[in-house]
Amino acid sequence: MTAGLGAGLGAGAGYLIVQGSDKVESEVRVLKALTSGDVESMVSAKLENAQEDGFFDGVLTEIYGVIKICVIGLGLWILVPMIYTHYRERKWQKRD
Repeated sequence: MTAGLGAGLGAGAGYLIVQGSDKVESEVRVLKALTSGDVESMVSAKLENAQEDGFFDGVLTEIYGVIKICVIGLGLWILVPMIYTHYRERKWQKRD
């Protein structure tokens, strides 16, 4: 588990270095807070990020979240009956 956490933090740090945007400072603070376990600085950095993003960005983020949930639901809606039908057909053929 720690190896996965380390790999994720390393990938996140590399992304922050390569990205080069204005948000890098606040994201670096969040990364440092994650590695040191400082919850208060992580919360304050997230609040500053939310204030900089604004209302419209927050709404878009929520809409993207809803769209992702709908796509996952649609995928399950299509795949589950296909898998179930395949299982039932194999079971039916073994019966004969």
